Amino acid sequence: MTHSIKHKLGALALLSLTLLPALAAADSTVVIARVAIGTGGSFAADGAHNITCVVGQFVAEPGGDGEYGCGGGFMGGGGPADPDPGCCRVRGDFNHDGSDPDISDLVELVAYMFTSGVAPECMEEADINGDGSEPDISDLVMLVSFMFTGGEAPLDCGQQAPLVKAAAISEESALKFTYDGEKTTIRLDSEVAIRGLQFDLLGDGALQVEKLIDDHVDMVAGFDEREVRIGILDLDGGELIASGEQVLLMLDGRYDVTSAMAVDAAGRAVYLSAVEEEALPDEYDLGDNYPNPFNPSTTIAFSLPKSSEVRLDVFNMLGQRVATIVNARLEAGKHEVTWGGKSDRGGTAASGVYFYRLTTTQFSDTKKMILLK
Repeated sequence: MTHSIKHKLGALALLSLTLLPALAAADSTVVIARVAIGTGGSFAADGAHNITCVVGQFVAEPGGDGEYGCGGGFMGGGGPADPDPGCCRVRGDFNHDGSDPDISDLVELVAYMFTSGVAPECMEEADINGDGSEPDISDLVMLVSFMFTGGEAPLDCGQQAPLVKAAAISEESALKFTYDGEKTTIRLDSEVAIRGLQFDLLGDGALQVEKLIDDHVDMVAGFDEREVRIGILDLDGGELIASGEQVLLMLDGRYDVTSAMAVDAAGRAVYLSAVEEEALPDEYDLGDNYPNPFNPSTTIAFSLPKSSEVRLDVFNMLGQRVATIVNARLEAGKHEVTWGGKSDRGGTAASGVYFYRLTTTQFSDTKKMILLK
């Protein structure tokens, strides 16, 4: 097969539809969304009554839940799939046209999973890996691998997936997210390379997404109001997401990860834990000690934007070093230490004015504190 899924999806990815006023007035629960597929760039939710669908399928009458829109999947509104257990002819034939899986099935599977694409007529055909669940990233990875890289063929209709070993992705692997007061950064930390990743977010505002991971993998995304679903994989099937910590994307505003699933190189899926981390400081900073004045102890806070060799010393009014509280290499982040009013020799410091100084190779600052007894 000579064509590229990226090229095919690129031609279909942003077909924007504008609702007629009569249609918008007919139902107050119009699905409003926009989606982008590709190897980079950004996408955003914009004006009211704009709908964008990956395959440009617009439902001009209410779907199964009474909404107008592009259909089912992540957004909802496409109506239930055919419950007939005998409907399956070929797994992967998402559009139920009776042919072997092709580009049209792949495009419609992506639309259903990540935007408001039409639900499959036969859910068993959409269950490509035969695990009995709704289509997810493991089904998408298997279909891409089968179509473009000679990967394992989908199971025959009626067969169930055999029990397999657990995915190679360890429990220590996680999807990490950090909010710095303006933006949310999403990072993947995995001990092994993975073939695909799918995760859901819940946010607080208009969606502005910047893809940061390398261009050798693609990002597929869809959203509805505060909910966002994102998939990351190579839609040509040949590339993996490297092991280690990878910065995936950044979003304006605060977003929390509500679920995450990854697929390893062998096609085995596992749910990932979602870990919220505190944003790293942008610069070095030495805070005011508290309480101040103090007796018998006080707390000193400081921030490091990167791992640094750190000294925190206490001096008396004569400039003599009384105590060294910290003399070590510390990781980036916010730190707090306590001084109990003792000298390095173990004696109790006298009442009076003292100075504490934070020193690194790139920063130094001194502040005053008062010990009262």
